[in-house]
Amino acid sequence: MRITIIAAGKMKERHFAEAANEYLGRLKNYGEVTVNEIPDDTTANEKILQRLQHPTLAGAYKIALSVKGKRFTSEKLAQFIRKERDNARRMAFVIGGSEGLNDAVLSVCPLHLSFSDLTFPHRLFRIMLLEQIYRACKINANEKYHK
Repeated sequence: MRITIIAAGKMKERHFAEAANEYLGRLKNYGEVTVNEIPDDTTANEKILQRLQHPTLAGAYKIALSVKGKRFTSEKLAQFIRKERDNARRMAFVIGGSEGLNDAVLSVCPLHLSFSDLTFPHRLFRIMLLEQIYRACKINANEKYHK
């Protein structure tokens, strides 16, 4: 499993950074998960688009996190990740900045995924995404994890 998370904004608060690093550490047992941070400024969408077009993400399945996206259960996300992993395909999850994701970024992402109709701080949402990826790995490995 190879996953890249492109996220606008830095993990400034220690408690957010520690939580994210905890899940990144746990995920090492299941594959390669990297976080690619970009500044959360007026050029965030342009920089996200550049990262998505980088040769290392050629052929990657690109997923935009968007309030208007599809909703998955944890089990459905696990199935999706398993399918892409089994096809040896890298995945790139994109978390926009304070201005959200523009049409140019959304157009290169065949899947738009929503966790909720609620709006979350970007740093907290990154932790939620990491947790759901970790949960998916546990489900796919038939390992016990709290519900």
